[in-house]
Amino acid sequence: MTLTKVHNRMIDGAYSNVKDFGATGDGTTDDTTAIQTAWDAIKSTNGTLFFPKGTYRCDGVLDFTVNYISSNHFHALVGDCATIDFSNTALTTGNMITFGSGVGLFEEKSRFVMEGFSLIGPSLGAITATSTAPHNLVGIFFNYAINLTLKDITAFNFYIGYKVDFCFPIVALAVLSDNCYVGLQLVADVTLSSWVGCNFKEGRFGVVIQPKDASKAIYGQTFIRLNLEGNYVGMVLDPRDSVSGIGIWDIDVIDPYIENVTYDGFRIGRAINYDDATVIGGNRNRGPLNIKITGGLWDGQWGTAGHQPVVFHSSDSSNAPAGCVIDIPVQLSTSSIGFTRKSQLNNRMDIFQGTGTVINNEAQYEKKSQSISIVDGISIPSDEAGWAQIYVDTADGDLKVKFGDGTIKTIVTDT
Repeated sequence: MTLTKVHNRMIDGAYSNVKDFGATGDGTTDDTTAIQTAWDAIKSTNGTLFFPKGTYRCDGVLDFTVNYISSNHFHALVGDCATIDFSNTALTTGNMITFGSGVGLFEEKSRFVMEGFSLIGPSLGAITATSTAPHNLVGIFFNYAINLTLKDITAFNFYIGYKVDFCFPIVALAVLSDNCYVGLQLVADVTLSSWVGCNFKEGRFGVVIQPKDASKAIYGQTFIRLNLEGNYVGMVLDPRDSVSGIGIWDIDVIDPYIENVTYDGFRIGRAINYDDATVIGGNRNRGPLNIKITGGLWDGQWGTAGHQPVVFHSSDSSNAPAGCVIDIPVQLSTSSIGFTRKSQLNNRMDIFQGTGTVINNEAQYEKKSQSISIVDGISIPSDEAGWAQIYVDTADGDLKVKFGDGTIKTIVTDT
């Protein structure tokens, strides 16, 4: 009797090993064709493609999309600390990896999983605030990946580390980009997502949330312990101009880590200039709604021109961002943060920063459509040139105003 070697790939739904299809993982051989062949063997059925530990050189792109979709559909890419190396490719544009079901294929009960990979892109040189590079060189493009789970993935040396289009919900754990012009870009119909312990650092823009056209929307994003270290700008929320719709709403950033950010931490409702991080773009005609940034660890002194923790619209209008809650341990009282409507901005800081200066909890206010609410009783605020500060004096309960030159006048006496 003749014995036949049985591979896992012969069992429907079982792991397929890329080495069964000729991939070497030796870092020298071009494994593009072998890996693509391995995926093509399972893309018409449920399955998991497994990459043993190693470095898989790929000089071409990898298309991990499926050509069918059905209820309970499942596809996964699983690496054992595997590296996919595109550093030798001659390509200067395009998606190095595309993962999902493809445009138009959609099933709410399907599932996509990717975990355990490092991706290395071609060297783009040193990233500066104004250096140039191909805009469309993307590490991983997630497209129509419904019920997407990401874990332990790293992208180095791409223009965009991760680009996400029509994916929901997403659970992302420990996803990292380093030395990418844009770490994470959300472009359309990305909803109900949780990004936990993710690091998008050492780039021009850590995270960019921008619908790819005025008809698209991005909402329901929660970032927990987001690391934006070393970027020129931490996060940009650009809803694009439109005569209808909102574009961006319900974005929560909880306990971010903001260190060595050259310019602004968050730009909300302003047009992005991908080629120049120094430029704070113009006001969009529709402001993002319900943006919440709370807590976190922020280094150094903020509040100087061009270095604000948060920047809103430059003028007060009905198009300004609204319903925002900014509750962070950083100064928010300078004019450069701009205007927002019906929002709560908590300027509270009672920790020592690098210079040893204590920034007090000088003002808490909520700007409403019909009234302005302030804390009922605080100590006399410190001088702030160019600003008049209205407050209730805790010493006597009187409503007072302190002008920029330090002069204090009583508006109403507490009787």
